[in-house]
Amino acid sequence: MLRFLRRHSIKWQLVSIGLIVLLGVSAISALSFWQYSKLIYEKNSDNTKELLLTIRNNIGTNVNAMNRVMAAIGYNEIVQQYITEQDPVMRYELYGQISKLIVNLKSLRQGIVDVAIIGLDGNSFNCNGCGEVIPQRDIPERSSGYYYTAEQWNRTKVERGIVAALPVYSQGEHRAFGTKIGYVLLLADVYAIAPEIRTISQKTSGQFYILDREDHVYSSNDLSSIGGTLVPYLTDPGIEWGTRRSGDDGVTYIVHREPLPELGGAIVSRIPVSELFSGLEDVQRIVSYSVVALLLIVLLFFWRVSRHILEPLRKFIQFIYSIRLGSSSGFQERVSLEGYKEITLMANKFNLLLREIDTLTDKLVYARTGLMKLELMKQAAELAFLKSQIQPHFLYNTLETMKGIAAYKEVDELYDMADGLAEVFRYSVKGEDTVTLREETAMVDAYLKVQQIRFGDRFETVRAYGEEELSCHVPKMVLQPIVENALLHGIEPSMTKCTLAISCRKDATGHLVMSVQDDGAGMDEAVLERIRRKLSDHERELEVKDHIGLVNVDKRLRFLYGDAGRLSIDSTCGEGTTVTMKIPLRGEQSV
Repeated sequence: MLRFLRRHSIKWQLVSIGLIVLLGVSAISALSFWQYSKLIYEKNSDNTKELLLTIRNNIGTNVNAMNRVMAAIGYNEIVQQYITEQDPVMRYELYGQISKLIVNLKSLRQGIVDVAIIGLDGNSFNCNGCGEVIPQRDIPERSSGYYYTAEQWNRTKVERGIVAALPVYSQGEHRAFGTKIGYVLLLADVYAIAPEIRTISQKTSGQFYILDREDHVYSSNDLSSIGGTLVPYLTDPGIEWGTRRSGDDGVTYIVHREPLPELGGAIVSRIPVSELFSGLEDVQRIVSYSVVALLLIVLLFFWRVSRHILEPLRKFIQFIYSIRLGSSSGFQERVSLEGYKEITLMANKFNLLLREIDTLTDKLVYARTGLMKLELMKQAAELAFLKSQIQPHFLYNTLETMKGIAAYKEVDELYDMADGLAEVFRYSVKGEDTVTLREETAMVDAYLKVQQIRFGDRFETVRAYGEEELSCHVPKMVLQPIVENALLHGIEPSMTKCTLAISCRKDATGHLVMSVQDDGAGMDEAVLERIRRKLSDHERELEVKDHIGLVNVDKRLRFLYGDAGRLSIDSTCGEGTTVTMKIPLRGEQSV
């Protein structure tokens, strides 16, 4: 094949390629036209289904509202008594009450033209022969509402009306419970149940019809069809969704049908195929002409630019093969091409890609190293957790035993210490990750109760926080390590009585600021700077042996809140230390 190509000029080869491309583009254009036609059909089918479901949902909503009105009438105590009442005087009195009831209920729902009540014992309300036209055999027992087209109402001809019938059963006060005693009839305007779709399909081609039980058209955007019947293929209940049918006018339609179980009818749409794909043929013709003209222009330029493209491409391919074969320099070697601007740009972009590959390789190695570290940390944490699970139950029972012995021996200090330690221990093993500040400070108070026994009157505690701050949520065990750090490193080394101040407040930036301050021994600048470096050194924080409480709290804040959660420390030798935590508020009271 290579010898055959060498015997012909590059121009001939490029023209041949152009012809092959022309055939390929033509095939792609035909496939695209078919795919576009399919897409239009599916999109129209989806839009039509969504529209029909919207109409169906509206009808269902209206029917449910009518059913509630009928149920409110039929199962009203006055109506139940009226239907079964045999005393004419009492029926007369009840008649007036029913009239008021029906007027009030009709005002709750627009579109109700008239209401009638039929009793099986002959007691009827507003019924002049209406019982003769009720399709009693068709109305199911225990129906929530049966709807049919009204041809007449009280022996008067009705146009575009729907009758809703509800069988009424006794509630047990005037007849045996569950005995059918009559019917409630509503005469409603068609548009009160089946919405008017005259303008609902302005952006959709075709005609839409809402049919009743007898396949008469309730409503349609084809006004001439309202009140009539459709051709048989549109009323066939077994028609499949999106079926293509030919009409009597010789036009091919796409037909969709959605049943309406509430009315016993259906929603039918009919869309002409010619309207659905109108303009697509012109688009295809324009695209075909454009593709042919473009290919001719490309073939013309192929002959002129071939010598400025083929040689650089050959060098470029050789360079890629050298990389694939594993050259000694690997991705560190760079390609240099001479030619048109695009060729030079391609070489520059490819060199940039090689540099990015080097960078990504380094990042990948770094990321894998980090993952290995995290896996080691995870295994260490799991080991520590397994070890910690051995002791909680035993320690808690031991503390409870100590409390019992202290109470029995009347050693109040030992009882208070055991009680405080038990409360701190119970709090520390709770499963929640976040708690309210009220719970956190309660645990700190229990801890301080134990330490107060140890230190005696060497320090006093000052607390400053309000109800609003106490309702905020904070990470569990975030305050106690700071308090413990203040006692061990600030108050214990001091030779004078100290004050421990714990405060919480909300600042103007939407953060909860928690502060623990002591006026104890403090620290010099060198020690303070060393602690600050440990807090900011993210890589070595697992190696910290002292001030582990501060490091753990700082790590948790950075893990939960990123840069928004901060821990800062200030101290002066001989004057005391202040540790401040700043946590962002999330939601109304959640941190």
